[in-house]
Amino acid sequence: MKLIQRMMRSIGIGSFAFLLFKLVSQTHEITRNEILFVFFLSAFIGVVSLIERIEKLNYLQIILLHFISTYAFSYFLLVLLNGSVSVHFERYTLTFVSIYFIVWLCLIIRNFLRARLLNKRIQIINTRHSGISGKKEE
Repeated sequence: MKLIQRMMRSIGIGSFAFLLFKLVSQTHEITRNEILFVFFLSAFIGVVSLIERIEKLNYLQIILLHFISTYAFSYFLLVLLNGSVSVHFERYTLTFVSIYFIVWLCLIIRNFLRARLLNKRIQIINTRHSGISGKKEE
């Protein structure tokens, strides 16, 4: 069940990123294949991001594995859905890297803000407990 939730969350993030990209690009038409591409790729990213739980890997290894597997799967999907690669390899790679970087940047900012909020809550709890435990029994 958690895997399906993770996939659905990733589809939400991927769909948002795709629509934002379409908003700023010059092409506004959305095709069936683009929708399928975003759904399948986003779900795959949700699953492959589970590698972050492998404790034997450092952060750089996780990012590299995630990037390579995501890039390979996205290229595979592109060929599968289009029957061939109709875009230039360099242009596709540049677009992929740009989108990948923006999404990771957003996730890093989100995690930073969450950590800051949790630290504030912990600080409040610690302050309350230190006030309670600081009383002397008579």
